[in-house]
Amino acid sequence: MRLLCTRDKLPNIPRINSTDPIKNLDNCCQLVEIETEILLFEKVEKSYYWVKLEADEIQLVVCNLEKYANQASSWKGRRCDYLVMGMNVEDGDCYLIIIELRHLIVNEDQAIDKLDQVEKTIQNIISILPQQFFHSSCFDQACPQPQPYKIAGIIIAPAGIKGISREDRTRVINHENYQAIITMMPPEQVKDCKITWHDLLQQFVFVSPSRRR
Repeated sequence: MRLLCTRDKLPNIPRINSTDPIKNLDNCCQLVEIETEILLFEKVEKSYYWVKLEADEIQLVVCNLEKYANQASSWKGRRCDYLVMGMNVEDGDCYLIIIELRHLIVNEDQAIDKLDQVEKTIQNIISILPQQFFHSSCFDQACPQPQPYKIAGIIIAPAGIKGISREDRTRVINHENYQAIITMMPPEQVKDCKITWHDLLQQFVFVSPSRRR
């Protein structure tokens, strides 16, 4: 039985059009206009898994973070797949959301490893990427004033998450220089292999104050 959102070929949905050579983050980013979609995907062996991301409320900037990190000499250690920047239309705050895409999570160790991976990615972004944001014409199209922005990470596994309680799927980071939330998107919310910007924001705006320790 094939896993959900996993096939031998990718659906015919626009993808991030990275430009070579990759000199900065902008070369791996693309503006996604409102009410349009972009495909986020990964390859495993001879098949692909994916989700479609729709800019349903406001235009977004979506970046292939893994491709950038693979060629950035300043990047150290682990990296996640994608980065999305956009605005919360309800309060005007800018959100920088790191996305780690996984077809299936089967046990607690794997889930914790993915949470760790996202946390390390956020640490890297805070330490090496500020200048990329300040000099990014691409990011200005999503958030004209990206600083200060709220940073968060999300793990999306459309084929299922097992072996870890819902309570333990969220991690709150209180660093001396920044705060961040990392969580896992409930697979049942990835309907038809699709998520929206609104769906992503909803994973973070309702985190209980008691979890923000």
